[in-house]
Amino acid sequence: MIYLLIAIGVFITDFIMKDYIDRKKEENKPEEILKGKVILHKVYNKGAIFGLGSKKPEFTTGISVGFGAVALIAYLQLLLKNGYGLLKLGLSFVVGGAASNIYDKIVKKQVVDYFSINTKIKRVKRIVFNISDWFIFLGTIFIFISQLFHTKYGK
Repeated sequence: MIYLLIAIGVFITDFIMKDYIDRKKEENKPEEILKGKVILHKVYNKGAIFGLGSKKPEFTTGISVGFGAVALIAYLQLLLKNGYGLLKLGLSFVVGGAASNIYDKIVKKQVVDYFSINTKIKRVKRIVFNISDWFIFLGTIFIFISQLFHTKYGK
């Protein structure tokens, strides 16, 4: 049950942030926060990660829904098993984050991205994320680690 609450929490947290950014911030008007370490933006992404596929938003939405469905099915099957805590946590992060971004793609036809890391590395600084993106990334790392140590720590 806790893992379902984690996935729902990821979805709701990002949903609230996206709604706030959408209502309160102007598009492409960056604002530094956290002593300049993070930059808030309001950027719309019609494609996938890094804006890939922006010219074919229906295609990227279909791909996102497909991958999201596969992750959800694997997640629901795993929840019925004992153990696998790190894998369940990773999938909770991935499913919650994916659900939030898929919701945006279906309902708004674009995903709201809203922060970047303020670094001297220009390539990194230009990437604008949302919380769901970070949870998907972190969840993927947890899934990978759980699979590396599956035989010893899998259950």
